[in-house]
Amino acid sequence: MNQRIISEVLVAVLQLSKNGATPTPNAIAELAGVGRELVTEAIRMYVPNLEILSPDTRVELMLEAVKLGYEPERVARYLDWREMEAYTAKIVEKIGYKPLRNVRFKRLGKRFEVDVLAVKEYGAIVLDCKRWKNRLVGKTLRSVVERHKARTEALVSLLENALTGRNMVSFLPTILTLYEPETRMAEGCYIVPIHTFMSFLSNADAIIVVEGIRTNLRKGWTEELRVSSLLI
Repeated sequence: MNQRIISEVLVAVLQLSKNGATPTPNAIAELAGVGRELVTEAIRMYVPNLEILSPDTRVELMLEAVKLGYEPERVARYLDWREMEAYTAKIVEKIGYKPLRNVRFKRLGKRFEVDVLAVKEYGAIVLDCKRWKNRLVGKTLRSVVERHKARTEALVSLLENALTGRNMVSFLPTILTLYEPETRMAEGCYIVPIHTFMSFLSNADAIIVVEGIRTNLRKGWTEELRVSSLLI
């Protein structure tokens, strides 16, 4: 089957099921602009059960649509914020990072949460996923960057205090957005539109080492973090 047709069907399924509704083959065919028989075939191939579209299934449908050539920023509009985070975790995992989602911790009496922490032994991408309808510009952008940089610095401080060692590790504060921001770099924080996310990740190893917030942690810190009581 033509890849464009399949991607149109998958995106139609995502759009129609956005608010928990159960899409019908007829509605999918009308929205996708393809015949009912093609919809039936695509559903048979990619959608286990139209009546039970779990968040994980919806994320997998987005991954497949993007793989088939659909623009990620157009598909991501039909995900909610939890699915956006799940999509981000899936992508970084495919690149070779170990994703930790909803990383909650306390530092100096304050509570923090990181949406997705993508880790390797030598460093991590500290991701804040912004599924906002508007571009990040002006005061809003500066405020988001300031908060996320503080969040990243608090995480580094926590790990430095608890898991100190001799191995240099760098943490890169990164904000993932649906749309092109006013600038892609501010105060040492990367702001990455989702359509460039894969390109960014292909160069992330070098960027983390050169531009991340550095500290010294002990070998095996990534596994210790997973099982420690540092997170809440």
